[in-house]
Amino acid sequence: MPINNDNSTLNSSSPIPSTIDADTKAPVIPSALSPAAQLKLEVIVSLLAATDKQSHAAMLKEAAARLKKSERTIERMTKPMARFELATN
Repeated sequence: MPINNDNSTLNSSSPIPSTIDADTKAPVIPSALSPAAQLKLEVIVSLLAATDKQSHAAMLKEAAARLKKSERTIERMTKPMARFELATN
């Protein structure tokens, strides 16, 4: 079956807007993720946006509380994304 690369079937009148969260300064991307998955994604993105060790430690504690997980579990969740981010810079 041939793949149709024609973008004319996409609805160009409603592009997906991305916004910036006022608290975390992280991009908020609307999606079809479940609320739990969206929360997890927001937490990981905000942790990756930390600029120094002190802010990272504070955000890590907050993330662990929000997700009801240990700080170590949160670190394990963010590690693959952090590696990917380092590889793309």
